[in-house]
Amino acid sequence: MKKKEIVEAFNSIHKSAEYLQSLFGTGVKLNESFEQAVEMVGKAISFDKIIVVWKSQERSRYANFFLSGDCGYIGKVEKEIISSIVESAAYEFKASKEPPAPIMLNESPGILGEHDITALDLHTPLFAPIVSKGTFIGGILCDSDNPEEWTEENCGIIAGACDFMAFAILHDRNKAVLAEARTNVEQASRSKNDFLSRINHELRTPLNTIIGMTKIGERSGNLNKALECIEEIEKASRQLLSIINDILDMSKIESNKLAISEDVFSLENMLIDIANEYAVKADEKKQDFRVYIDLKAPEYYFGDEARISQVIVNLLSNAVKFSPEGGMISLDVSLLDISGDVAHMRFGVTDSGIGIKTDNIKRLFELFEQGDGGKTRKYGGTGIGLTLCKRIVEMMGGEIRVASVPGSGSVFSFVIPLKIFREGPGADKALHGIDMSLVKVLLIDDDPAAREYFLKIMSSFRIKAKVCASYK
Repeated sequence: MKKKEIVEAFNSIHKSAEYLQSLFGTGVKLNESFEQAVEMVGKAISFDKIIVVWKSQERSRYANFFLSGDCGYIGKVEKEIISSIVESAAYEFKASKEPPAPIMLNESPGILGEHDITALDLHTPLFAPIVSKGTFIGGILCDSDNPEEWTEENCGIIAGACDFMAFAILHDRNKAVLAEARTNVEQASRSKNDFLSRINHELRTPLNTIIGMTKIGERSGNLNKALECIEEIEKASRQLLSIINDILDMSKIESNKLAISEDVFSLENMLIDIANEYAVKADEKKQDFRVYIDLKAPEYYFGDEARISQVIVNLLSNAVKFSPEGGMISLDVSLLDISGDVAHMRFGVTDSGIGIKTDNIKRLFELFEQGDGGKTRKYGGTGIGLTLCKRIVEMMGGEIRVASVPGSGSVFSFVIPLKIFREGPGADKALHGIDMSLVKVLLIDDDPAAREYFLKIMSSFRIKAKVCASYK
């Protein structure tokens, strides 16, 4: 084959999509494409070795090697030297406005730098950049004992080989991206189908309860029985409304229509409302439910009370659901710091439930996903609650985290910045005209943590208090 024909063969890569398709079909591997290019170069140029270096991903290092000719074995040190040379070449390429062209490495101190290429056993190495659409993706080191081999015509052949290899590398990247995208789509499809199955069950359960209790109450001639039915209908209705609200909120977030408001609210009153609701739910499972508030935290803030409550309620609902009877659940609210008028508040929910495996934690906050499909089928749930929590917290400029030990429990916490409102009705907590040091309080509680927390509260009001575990 003549040199002119070889150059034309390489140039045809740019012009013929069908030719590219045949070269880089799904059955052709990257190394096979490189071998084809090196074989075509070898028909026109007498070289000793060719080393191809490239990136597998756009942000990765130049750490992929293809060796041809009399390369022998290239060790780690030699590969590091070559990778550094290619990195320097990439920098030079970005800084230069000249089109990429093969250069003699020995005559390019800017690229060679302080690297000693004698360790690479190169004689008259030619370096040619592999570039695609203005992006530097690798390079070819081509060495020959005869410096006269590097004529302008032969350099053109090497440049054609670089174009050939650029298409091969990009095609290989695209195959990997497409394979990953296909896997993600398939996973998303499975997750969505699982979600639809779960949501179908979660909606049917309260609806069936409402319909069933309505019929029973209608046919019952007993007033007490009818009242029990009404109570069950109310519980099921609240459950159904909660599911529908979560779905609608998630839909708003996905379409960027969910807004975070900023109104004045009392942290203490918000927590009292939440505690009153979940104290009853925890009591139904004989769970120990506690609420701890940092006494240094301000009382009034600007923020979206409803959305903050929604996140806390969602986390508490999971804690009650996944904790056994007699388990422990706590809500801890603490002040991390104050910067100007902004307080960074941490809200944490701790439970003694089933816990979460490390591999499953990564999936917890993904839409349509649940930590453990088997366990969540047992306990119920739609799989959008935690995703909704994460999105709401992030919209408020915060971050949500989880730490868990399987079989021991979990801690879900989120930190959000809240602007302090310093002129609220509770801003001045001083009790004018009352000497609180004269007040004495006795608390009897068998929980050491509750006794300690009570003493802290009394101390903040300068109230003398004593605690004991029993009345004896």
